Amino acid sequence: VRAYEADQPEASREFCKQAMEFFAQSKSVSESSVGAASVIGGSLGLFADRLPPEIREEAWQMCYDSYQKLYAMQADSVDRLPTHMRGELLAGLAQSAHRTGRTEAYDEYLNQIIEKLPDTGYSRVAKRWKTDPAAAKTGNISCKSCHAPGRLAVRLGKLP
Repeated sequence: VRAYEADQPEASREFCKQAMEFFAQSKSVSESSVGAASVIGGSLGLFADRLPPEIREEAWQMCYDSYQKLYAMQADSVDRLPTHMRGELLAGLAQSAHRTGRTEAYDEYLNQIIEKLPDTGYSRVAKRWKTDPAAAKTGNISCKSCHAPGRLAVRLGKLP
C-alpha cells in the first residue's frame, strides 16, 4: 500500500504479490484456522481499497471468503462474542459483500449490525450507509470499537 501510494509501481506489484502469496499459503496451512481467516479478512478489509486497481477485485474476494469462513466457524456464538469481535466480524461481512457486489448479503449484514450492535460506531456507520449508499463506496465500517484516534501514531511514525 505504501509503495503504491508513493507511486512506486514495481515495488507495489512485488509487495502485493508477496502478500497475496503469504495469505494463500496461510490458508492452505491452516484451512480451519480462525486466526488465519481473521488476519486475512481484517488486513484486506482495511487495505484492499488502497491496493493497485488490478488486484482490488481479487483482494476483496479473498476478504469476503475469509469472513465467510469466520462466520461459518463462529455462527453459533456470534451473539455472545464481545462487541469488538462481533463488530469486526459483521463489519467485515458487510463491507466485503458490498465491495464484491453481493447486494442482498450486504443489506442483511447491515441490518444485523444495527440490530446486534446498537449504540456503537458500527451501527452508526451501518445506518449512514443505508441512508446514503454513496458513503459505502469509499467508507470503512470496521475498527469502530477499540482503536482510538491517534492510538497508533507513534508506532506508525517509526515505520520506514
